[in-house]
Amino acid sequence: MASRDIAHKSKKFEREFDFLMSYVDTMKNSYIIYCAMALFLLGACKNPTGPTSPISPTYKITYDGNGATSGKAPVDNTQTGGAVTIRGNTGSLERRGWSFIGWARTQEATAAKYRAGATLKITENLTLYAVWRSEGYTISFDKNHAGARAAQASQRAVFGTSVPLPATTTFIRPPEMKFEGWAESSTGAKIQGTYNPRNYWDTITLYAKWVRKIIAGNKNWISIAMSEDGKKLAAVVNGGHLYTSTDSGANWTNRSTATGSGIAGNKTWYSIAMSEDGKKLAAVVNGGHLYTSSNSGATWTDRGDTGAIAGNKYWYSIAMSEDGEKLAAVAYNGHIYTSSNSGETWRDRSTGAIVGNRNWYSIAMSDDGQKLAAVAWGGHIYTSSNSGVTWTNRSTAAGSGISGSKNWRSIAISDDGKYLAAVAYNGHIYTSSNSGKTWTDRSTPTGSEIAGDKYWQSIAMSDDGTKLAAGMYNGHIYTSSNSGDSWTNRSTPTGSAIAGNRNWQSIAISDDGQELAAAAWNGHIYTSSNSGAAWVDRSR
Repeated sequence: MASRDIAHKSKKFEREFDFLMSYVDTMKNSYIIYCAMALFLLGACKNPTGPTSPISPTYKITYDGNGATSGKAPVDNTQTGGAVTIRGNTGSLERRGWSFIGWARTQEATAAKYRAGATLKITENLTLYAVWRSEGYTISFDKNHAGARAAQASQRAVFGTSVPLPATTTFIRPPEMKFEGWAESSTGAKIQGTYNPRNYWDTITLYAKWVRKIIAGNKNWISIAMSEDGKKLAAVVNGGHLYTSTDSGANWTNRSTATGSGIAGNKTWYSIAMSEDGKKLAAVVNGGHLYTSSNSGATWTDRGDTGAIAGNKYWYSIAMSEDGEKLAAVAYNGHIYTSSNSGETWRDRSTGAIVGNRNWYSIAMSDDGQKLAAVAWGGHIYTSSNSGVTWTNRSTAAGSGISGSKNWRSIAISDDGKYLAAVAYNGHIYTSSNSGKTWTDRSTPTGSEIAGDKYWQSIAMSDDGTKLAAGMYNGHIYTSSNSGDSWTNRSTPTGSAIAGNRNWQSIAISDDGQELAAAAWNGHIYTSSNSGAAWVDRSR
């Protein structure tokens, strides 16, 4: 019995001792181990060296280069629970375009909170990030074209900060070229928005980007036409080419250079007309043929090969209905012709009141093509209400206001044909509100902006007849918003793109009168989107 008890206690002792030793493994160097051992083996707790103090925690500081392109971040293997001394840039950290200024607790910091030699008490593991200050650099500008002249001043910038680039250039542009912006290489893409280079250099060179300006420079513009919304334009150069635009004149396409266009080469263009949607066009050559297009000017058909208009004629003006189906054209020292099928076939309308040759100078057409108005140089004004079948001489009626012969230069008509406006060279502007029966001289009121004789060249009218625009040779552009009662000189405001005298040759207006386009002989094309208050030079 006693031996079994001893054996039992021995087994129990072994189990308890094993448990105690596993506990010891997890509680090394602890005073409690001694007590437990003493209580178990000796029945008492004794500490021959006195009480043991708790061990202090330790922490480490780590340095991060934070975008450095070379060098090494400092290494501090010191483990402490107290104060540490902040290291400097001992590993020669570098970042192109930036200067090291110290350390901070966050990567995004722009100010250095900790600098070399400072002390810091840490209570946790800590990472300090290098703080960088951007360095300045110079942007220089290269004209990037042998034909460009003058210089562009350099610009200082701070690396890492986006900067705006000059929107315009002081370089004198090469002939027929337009400044578009700046690029990082001579053939690179235009830099969009602000500039922030990827890499740092003391000096960074940007290159002027030039694009060919199709209508750049002075040209002998003779006629311009506009779609109902003013977005599409077509213009012709006397002794040159035919051009179209689909963005209110910002960019142009030369329609006389494409192979197989039907109008290749230089021609003595004199007038052009456009349908309301801009898809159908018709243009005439003085001493040549009449041409039409049904695809916004991409290709053309010569209508002067056969039929009533076959052969060369001294075409001066052409007009078109809103859908482009009906056309009317006049020849100087010749006849009036009309078409009802977009120019495929024509009829000579010079019978009756307009029989024989006349020095026809301009013709206009209502939206539906039913009403026509035409003027003759050194002659009269005539109107038709049946697409040109019969005509009425409006310059012979007593009290008409336009009696007698005048050097009529241009005529315009409202969409319904009720309102008319006409100009005489070295003469006056006249308007009618009853389809040409009677007329009002708008150049006689004292104090009027258009008083007296002027070298009027062209006049245009909005659909409702309330808004007018007129231009003169060696003179100004004028607009009216009340059917010609009063006028505003648009060429006098300081800084206006059309300030001063120009040889205005043709003017066009949108249906609502908001959009205008004007062309000058030996000059430029200009557009306005606010009824003539301000203008943009489209040939610069």
